[in-house]
Amino acid sequence: MCRAPCCSYLVHATERFSHIVLIPMHNAALRSVLLQQVPDAIVLEGLSALEPFGLGIGAIEAMPGLVAWSPQHTCLFFVESLRVFDEQRLRAVRLWSHLTKAQRVFVSVLASRSAFALHMGSIAYGTHVWFINEPDRSVFLSDSPEASERYREVQMAVKRC
Repeated sequence: MCRAPCCSYLVHATERFSHIVLIPMHNAALRSVLLQQVPDAIVLEGLSALEPFGLGIGAIEAMPGLVAWSPQHTCLFFVESLRVFDEQRLRAVRLWSHLTKAQRVFVSVLASRSAFALHMGSIAYGTHVWFINEPDRSVFLSDSPEASERYREVQMAVKRC
């Protein structure tokens, strides 16, 4: 979490937990997309929130930008908004979270489909992409490289029209 004095914070409290979560203001749009995609999402922050899932505060570079738990989906969402889940980033977060018994979902949040078109060559297979300007839309890049390549070809063809 950004601790710079210039950062503003939103306060997010959940009914299920009595703790208050501070979310950097630049993550306000991220929070909006998260709650649109996963309405029951609970943002996990701090060691006490991560430990029940077998997660700890490791090397700061290995930790994702945001971690959320969905009781309905019984899975953890690892969300990046300042970078995408490329293969190297995906490996680092998988290693950081390898002790969890929960299902893991890896999500890159981008501003728009245009931003997706710019980054789609580097986004790892087996990950999701959410869009800030279309919070109800998402893309899943299949673990099957062939399926994802076909999808990327279709997306590029549509983008050019």
